[in-house]
Amino acid sequence: MRLPVLAILTSFCGLIFALPPPIKTNITAETRVKIPDVIVTCTNHWFDMGDLRKARDYLVLWGSEYEVPSGCMKYERVNDVIYYQCNCKWGPSDPVVLGELEEAERLLAKECGRGKTGRVLSRTWDKTWEINPYKMFQEIRHGHYAQILCPTNCARCTVQAGARDED
Repeated sequence: MRLPVLAILTSFCGLIFALPPPIKTNITAETRVKIPDVIVTCTNHWFDMGDLRKARDYLVLWGSEYEVPSGCMKYERVNDVIYYQCNCKWGPSDPVVLGELEEAERLLAKECGRGKTGRVLSRTWDKTWEINPYKMFQEIRHGHYAQILCPTNCARCTVQAGARDED
């Protein structure tokens, strides 16, 4: 018994169009942000990857409406992970860019090991991205985070700091 060609094509097309669209799971070389002229410094504390992702998401969410003013830092804390960006420029504000955060994480993992803390400094862009344990913040007098955690003579203020204890 032969099936009509139209029935075969209709069945085949129905199967193809019923499949969900592919999900993009990795950053490709074409979409990856390249941070220029970097210095990576490892602080060698372990952190929870889930907390890191949440802190990054909160930074990006904040960055969808605001920018880090010149000479300031913005941080987000989730449990024991502090993720922050320092804007060392004395002029323009800096956006919080997901691609830059992901590239900073990739550079840290490459130099320090996956799940280890550290700093990525771009001398060209005059900004840093850092991941550190909350205990480092607890040892600093309130209000002086930027002066101590960002590079020397970089930042003097902290903007809308976020802190969350989550499960």
